[in-house]
Amino acid sequence: MTTRVDPRLAERRRAVAEGNARKRLRRIFWVLVVVTFAGATAWVAQSPWFSIAHVAVSGVGGSDTYRILEASDVVDGTPLITVSPRRVEESLEADPWVIEATVRRVIPDSVEVVVDERTPFAWVRTGTRWAVIAEDSTVLRYDPQPDGPPMVFDGVTPGRGEGVVDPRVAGGVAFLARLPVALRDQISLIEQDGELRAIIEGTVVRLGLPTEMTEKAAALQAILEEGLPPGSMVNLVAPARPAVVEAGA
Repeated sequence: MTTRVDPRLAERRRAVAEGNARKRLRRIFWVLVVVTFAGATAWVAQSPWFSIAHVAVSGVGGSDTYRILEASDVVDGTPLITVSPRRVEESLEADPWVIEATVRRVIPDSVEVVVDERTPFAWVRTGTRWAVIAEDSTVLRYDPQPDGPPMVFDGVTPGRGEGVVDPRVAGGVAFLARLPVALRDQISLIEQDGELRAIIEGTVVRLGLPTEMTEKAAALQAILEEGLPPGSMVNLVAPARPAVVEAGA
């Protein structure tokens, strides 16, 4: 027995089959377009047209910025797309010298690097070496001899990159920061008889405990501007009542 298919149903089946075939062809077409585009984009991104040809760096003084950039492969010839600005910034900011770093890719072939660095502020004796500290008390490096305002306190042994938490050092930093650079460079700070003292070209300045250090610095500056008699000692233990006395008194 022969079963006849309604011509309208057969036509409908053919139309559906052709529609499905066209959909499959469109999908294949767009997959090929996407793959081709992705491949072309990857090729262009990896090509010399988009490789690093210029690295512009600013703000560098004492940090290891150039070495870190080289270790991070931010060098000529590296495909620009492979540079992760955030990762490079994190590597740079791990350097104790660097407060903040900004890295930016510039199409088609450049990287801009801007660093904000700490600067040496004072030297703190740690055994036989001198820790170079920034104004925020971060240890930047170690020197065999001080090349700036020295602080001689026993028991201070910070590591590189660490912040010095000793209150004597914090007080010393606050004291020195209030003074003009020319005066600051003439001062050394020591601890004697349980109190802080500043030595300025042979003149002893009693500072007492590491408190009110900004006020003590302001009082010292005012006294020095008026002039000191030879062989005198300055007492700033109470900065609101500064006194100039004969040494030994």
